[in-house]
Amino acid sequence: MTLSRDVRGLLKSDQSKTYQNQFPLCTRSGEKRWGLFNLSWTFDKNRAEYVYIAQIIDITDQKRVEQMKSEFVATVSHELRTPLTSIKGALSLLNGTARSVLSDKARRLLDIATTNVERLTEMVNDILDLERISSGEVVFELENLDLHDLAAQVSAELASFADAHNNTVNMTIPKNGLCVLADAARLRQVLLNLLSNACKFSDPDTPIVIRHDRRDEEVVVYVENTGTPVPESFHKEIFGAFTQVDGSDTRIKGGTGLGLNIARQIVIRLGGEIGFEQFAGRRTVFWFTCPIATSHECDIVQVQKAAG
Repeated sequence: MTLSRDVRGLLKSDQSKTYQNQFPLCTRSGEKRWGLFNLSWTFDKNRAEYVYIAQIIDITDQKRVEQMKSEFVATVSHELRTPLTSIKGALSLLNGTARSVLSDKARRLLDIATTNVERLTEMVNDILDLERISSGEVVFELENLDLHDLAAQVSAELASFADAHNNTVNMTIPKNGLCVLADAARLRQVLLNLLSNACKFSDPDTPIVIRHDRRDEEVVVYVENTGTPVPESFHKEIFGAFTQVDGSDTRIKGGTGLGLNIARQIVIRLGGEIGFEQFAGRRTVFWFTCPIATSHECDIVQVQKAAG
């Protein structure tokens, strides 16, 4: 049985004192249920044996809700993406060929429609990304990436967005051949989500800083901004799905409330950790870790870049 094998493995390695996992159960009546197993243990020196405390929580309803969510996401994928693409194409055509002959009122309506379609498209893509990553459907293609080059590309891409929020993006990661082992597209997505989030909540005329710190076999990447702090009551929920800080000042920022959750899912899949800290002076720092490629692998990347 998987439960027994997993627990024996943890006991042997002494890695943990708590085991948690989900298993399907079959009742006496033949009904299928889902149980969340929580198992903890301690060694009784007097009896020279382990004492176990087991708890099983019925999560069948939760599983049904997850199934409903998956079906909803499938509907979103098939029923919304195609018409959205058509609408975006039509609006783009109008902007490119007929904008000059439209009245001022018609141009304003066209701009509003374009903006709203882009926001809806972003929301649909975020929902689909979240579901695919959470379900394990996304295959991560790990490769050796130059951290400086990737951060520089993302900084350049976000420059106009930062400028629209009266901010600048400053990167302090030196070009020293530091290579990480990651999926290029997904690591880029993490940086984009963290940087755009920092821009939204920064004070005007303040910089967004990207920096790093090397620790043993991993690198810690920091995205730092000065601005509206995260309320303490929201700290535990900040990386949750569809969560945004409550308050009128935050709601006008827009967004789906999925960016940080997607970043968290990706970082975990890459074998890292993610978190944030707040300091005096309205300074907030989001950080994540990523494995460092071996020096030999990094040298190969540098040789290939130089040859190209």
